[in-house]
Amino acid sequence: MKEKITIIIPSHERHHLLLRAIDYYSELDFLVLIVDSSEVFLNVKLPGNITYLHLPGSLYGDKIYSALCKASTPYSCLCADDDFLAENGLKSGQEFLEENLDYVSVQGHYIQFDPSIPKEKNNPLYLNMIGYKNDSDLINDRALDALTVPHIYALHRTIILKNAIHITLDITNVTVVELSIPLVTMCYGKHTVLPVFWSARDIVRYSKYLDEN
Repeated sequence: MKEKITIIIPSHERHHLLLRAIDYYSELDFLVLIVDSSEVFLNVKLPGNITYLHLPGSLYGDKIYSALCKASTPYSCLCADDDFLAENGLKSGQEFLEENLDYVSVQGHYIQFDPSIPKEKNNPLYLNMIGYKNDSDLINDRALDALTVPHIYALHRTIILKNAIHITLDITNVTVVELSIPLVTMCYGKHTVLPVFWSARDIVRYSKYLDEN
């Protein structure tokens, strides 16, 4: 699968979360690019499937674009540094995009977990996404519908995601960058949500000011 999908993890001043992510993604059969705008370099030994790019002070969209310029796989998926993508979900997404050329992105279902209570039942997230499709043949309709369900963390065709991120270069507002992704990608094709487990999201809302304790 390494020749098919690249996972891109943007991060900023959250090295404690990157260590956790590295441990998890080292076991998956995907290439991973970490783009870190932190002031300090993350000096750790990395597994063979993970590459770390230190871009201190880089803007959100700019550092993602830098990673996409290095991605050689046909598909790419953004992932927050405190989320955990499911290997089987990504594989299902890849198969769907290979079979449906009019679609540019795909994702599945999310759950939320509390790391302090590992045995606690996980809660489903984004229930409005279940069964969602943005599959109109009209670009205007797809663009208007693009903001109803977030799909920044969907699996995309790399070239399409790269085109979307390119227009966000030098934009300082993270929210504007995130909203631009579905608006642009839906100009190229369709999006759907598959009935598969896609990602686990940490219930804790970390900030760059949170220390490792």
